[in-house]
Amino acid sequence: MSVYEFLASDVMLENVKNEKVMFFSVKQALERGITLNKKLIANIDENKKDVVMYFEKKEDLGEISISLEMEDMKIYSDDYTNKKYRCSLSWDYTEQRAEQLINYIKHHLEKTKEIELWKIWLGEKEKPNIECCKLCELDNKKIKKIFGNGFKEPMCLRVIRE
Repeated sequence: MSVYEFLASDVMLENVKNEKVMFFSVKQALERGITLNKKLIANIDENKKDVVMYFEKKEDLGEISISLEMEDMKIYSDDYTNKKYRCSLSWDYTEQRAEQLINYIKHHLEKTKEIELWKIWLGEKEKPNIECCKLCELDNKKIKKIFGNGFKEPMCLRVIRE
């Protein structure tokens, strides 16, 4: 299967959209001057929404995106948390993005006492390594420990508001 990263909380989490990735219809893309392979778009309705994904640099795909967990993913996250609200986290770790995630967590902890950051392997239920830290102790190093290295075991970082 594959790795799944998500956030869990007792209160609703805010979505974060990757603003560097845009989706267009074929017609909209052409109107914006985006060059498309005519063979690939030959049989696509030019007005069908969101068929063209556009980004300037490959690195833009790794920007943080946080979105409400899809219903079919709950069967996996249910094995690890009892928090009511969960959002999928899509990103590629960099120190700058880790800082952005820390700021997101700080903002979220204004509304609740804790948030869980998870990295699991889909389809395998193993005992997770769960660590806790206070918000004042949260830094890039702790974020990198979970998200910056490949998958070794299911991990959770529970961040608690002071």
